[in-house]
Amino acid sequence: MLIVINRIWPEPGSEQLLEEAFSRSPGMKDVPGCLGFEFWRREATGPAGHPGAGAADAAAGAGGRSEYLVVTRWESREAFEAWRQSAHFQHAHRDTGASAGARSELAVYEVLRRV
Repeated sequence: MLIVINRIWPEPGSEQLLEEAFSRSPGMKDVPGCLGFEFWRREATGPAGHPGAGAADAAAGAGGRSEYLVVTRWESREAFEAWRQSAHFQHAHRDTGASAGARSELAVYEVLRRV
């Protein structure tokens, strides 16, 4: 199993646009090999290095921005890569206006043990 997390820090003030874009999305339930999709939000913290900011905020330079995570679970790396090459992926990512100016970071994790 593969877990793919896209961390997104939208421009301050554009959070609502990003949330609306994801609420309009048909989701991933019909994508072969996709076992789950979740969209998470963490509220904005203080400026990077501020006592209220976490170490990850300071390292990423994302202080003062809300953070969103797009978390997907996949049967295999091959299923994930097939989706990235698909028309469904292109369609889902055609409107990038909601994420204009956003910073993002993609992380891919292989599940080694699941209880």
